[in-house]
Amino acid sequence: MKATYDRIEPITYSLVVTNSGIATTTVAYFIRPTNEQIVEPAKPFTSSGARSIYTSFTYQEFLRIYMSKG
Repeated sequence: MKATYDRIEPITYSLVVTNSGIATTTVAYFIRPTNEQIVEPAKPFTSSGARSIYTSFTYQEFLRIYMSKG
């Protein structure tokens, strides 16, 4: 994602697929939050009144979904 004009926008990028039968997931993180930590867009990027296209979730919810996809 990139931040421009006070908005976060997804970045489209190319990915070389070596096995099209397996889904890939890209996750960037710098520290491991607690399981109860809410992961959501930064408030300065959503305070302009525009509705966020990303939903908030706890880190535990993320791990449960991520690990279930194998």
